[in-house]
Amino acid sequence: MRRQYWLGFVLVFGLLFLGSAQTRADEVRLPVDGTPAFDFVLPPGWTHLIDDNGNLRLTRENHSSVMQLSMITGPDVKMSYPDMAAAILKAAGATPYSSSGPGSIAGVTGQQFQSTMTNDSGVHINLLVVLAKLDDEHTVTLATIQPNDIGKDDAAALEHLVAAVKLVGLK
Repeated sequence: MRRQYWLGFVLVFGLLFLGSAQTRADEVRLPVDGTPAFDFVLPPGWTHLIDDNGNLRLTRENHSSVMQLSMITGPDVKMSYPDMAAAILKAAGATPYSSSGPGSIAGVTGQQFQSTMTNDSGVHINLLVVLAKLDDEHTVTLATIQPNDIGKDDAAALEHLVAAVKLVGLK
């Protein structure tokens, strides 16, 4: 009887452990230490890494879209939104922005800029760069990159990811 009880305990514990491992979501933060910072739970279906430039790159597991978050500090914070967007798009190899308007990142008002580019495989890509000034020392960027022909489910997943982004430690 004790053995059956123990086996039942092991099975229940194992199922609970496996269930929690399968539903465990990754918390992502940029910068890793300090504030202000991006800090949110990564929805399922996305991977993330911090690149050599300190940007947080989030990629859909099927590679249909990418979102990149950055925390800009230093003298670049003094740049105007249009100048900053132009520099970002130029560095990405994209065309100059074709339109701009109000935008926001995690509820912080800023400005967004739309552009396009064609990758090495000939795929036409839409870029959206959103810039928001947090204070005199920090500007955040959120860029989405997706092909023109992105599917509805992948577009919805990207929208869900953008909505999941949170900022902490704001003054």
